[in-house]
Amino acid sequence: MLLAIMKRVVLSAVLLFPLAANAAILVSAERPAAPPVARVQETPRIAGWDDESMVVWVEHDAAPGAWRSLLAARVDPAGRILNDKPIVIRQDPDIELLKIVWAPNAYYVFWIERSFQPELLCQTVYHDGSMRSSPHVLQLNPGSIGVGANGTNMLVVDGMFSYPVKRDGIPAGSRQLTTQLQADWRMVSAPRVASNGDDYFVAFTATNGSAWKVFGARMSADNQPLDGAAPIEIAAGTQPYEQLAATWDGRDYVVAYSFDSTTTAQKVLPSGALDGDAVPIADAAADLDIAHAAFGTAALYRADDGPLLAKTLGSDSTEIAARASGVSTSTSPVLPGLIAVTYIRIEDGFPRVFVRQIGNVPPSRVRAVRH
Repeated sequence: MLLAIMKRVVLSAVLLFPLAANAAILVSAERPAAPPVARVQETPRIAGWDDESMVVWVEHDAAPGAWRSLLAARVDPAGRILNDKPIVIRQDPDIELLKIVWAPNAYYVFWIERSFQPELLCQTVYHDGSMRSSPHVLQLNPGSIGVGANGTNMLVVDGMFSYPVKRDGIPAGSRQLTTQLQADWRMVSAPRVASNGDDYFVAFTATNGSAWKVFGARMSADNQPLDGAAPIEIAAGTQPYEQLAATWDGRDYVVAYSFDSTTTAQKVLPSGALDGDAVPIADAAADLDIAHAAFGTAALYRADDGPLLAKTLGSDSTEIAARASGVSTSTSPVLPGLIAVTYIRIEDGFPRVFVRQIGNVPPSRVRAVRH
């Protein structure tokens, strides 16, 4: 299914303008996700499909206790917004947006509501912006949630347990990621889920109170553990892990993490073995994310109160936006030369969501040729 879709679109410009070693990443114009409003926008997330992406975010008034709106907008390859006003997905007093993922028939948006008791919800948003009449309430007790997709179905990780979710939005039976994490170790961050188009890789951090480690666990498409009882140990340190991200680069899983005042990426083979040494990205970083496109694997991060930067592994960094936060990235399988980026930046005194495309071809020259 995924390969068939990928064959429908060819970006000839990617072949005409290859990225030379250590060349700067090209950046499209910055575009707002919605018309300016005197409201707070936060936690943007983005996912890609075919020749467009969808960005979702939470918006609310600045007054304490204001209801929150979960909104979305469709974005073309050059970063232009395709709808005149945002798509309203949900309104509730307490919404925590988690993830938007792509599947061939729709986008799937996951969030937690805590108005009465914590609930994990999933809404299907079709490619034309229409939705199901009501979201699915996943019968889970949401704690540290991670969500990933393999192009056909999805995997929801709740703490140390994983649940496959088909396109009907209903989770199936759970599996434990690992049974041999030492009893005095506990997960301390939301897991990150990547996929190679079939199986899944779950990255998570754990601590025993004095040390911290990054672990990985491979799960099959039908949610069977692939690493036996023990997780894959990726890295260890003495300071807390504050940032974690994971992606698939076409050959390896890539896990980016920040600890001990250093941000680093480690490649992991599909077999579960570490692939070479860890690659330094930067000093301690905030708002870390990572994605892969034809020009390479790009880490996006912000150091202290500095600008939002993009950096392909082993090259120099490129500034994406000044004093931005809340970064989220996506790369569409049929737009291999581009990465869609969304982030928060203060404008006219309010945090607002912006969208850009980065890649190795000028986004203005990207042309989708359908076959």
